[in-house]
Amino acid sequence: MYPLTHRRKGLPTLTFNNEYDVQDLLHVLLRPWVKDIRPEECTPSYAGKSTRMDFLLADHGTVVELKFVRDAAHGKNIGQALQIDIGHYLQHPKCQRLWCVVFDPDHYLVNRDGLSKDLEGQHSKGGKSVEVKILVL
Repeated sequence: MYPLTHRRKGLPTLTFNNEYDVQDLLHVLLRPWVKDIRPEECTPSYAGKSTRMDFLLADHGTVVELKFVRDAAHGKNIGQALQIDIGHYLQHPKCQRLWCVVFDPDHYLVNRDGLSKDLEGQHSKGGKSVEVKILVL
């Protein structure tokens, strides 16, 4: 993002103030390499509710979920939100891998490494498993 937020020669900059701004940038960056990107794909119902994935890369069996940490209170709940997402994505037949990108520009997360260590790895339920990777930026 740095080259877009600090442009040369006084050119107008782009801002990344919320999750949708960062999702749009990620979508643009993925597009040259992944042709079938399905934004906002719904999951099957789990615990009485379905949710929307940020990006399903169906040909790769991968879901990309992006979280933008808005403030300290939100930062405290990111781990729980990701646990809920993992439960939902385990229900989707095309999800074999879940890549969670947590964008924390103001460093509200108290323990970034703990978040990654606690949630990364193989998650299984009912014979289905998903490999989870966490990237905190």
